[in-house]
Amino acid sequence: MRYQLQGLFAYEAIGEISAGRLCVGARIRIVREPHNAYDPNALKAILEINGAKLGYLPKEQAKKIVSKSIGVLHAKVIEVGITNKRSKKLVPYCT
Repeated sequence: MRYQLQGLFAYEAIGEISAGRLCVGARIRIVREPHNAYDPNALKAILEINGAKLGYLPKEQAKKIVSKSIGVLHAKVIEVGITNKRSKKLVPYCT
């Protein structure tokens, strides 16, 4: 499955991209955050190498995953970039 994280600017993702730790192939954990004030199904993404909080999975995707899974999910980064709001194109940060 492919997921696009949200909240990259609010958390540590941009700094991790700049430092070269968040790149294609990096390992991340998807962890449930049941006490999240905004969404009881919230799933946050954490960089495994240092525990940096990267952002959240979109609300609808998180709801589907939570209904099927209980534990921590592990994933690999397949693409890194920021979506340009005007053109909706992915601007790559590292390869």
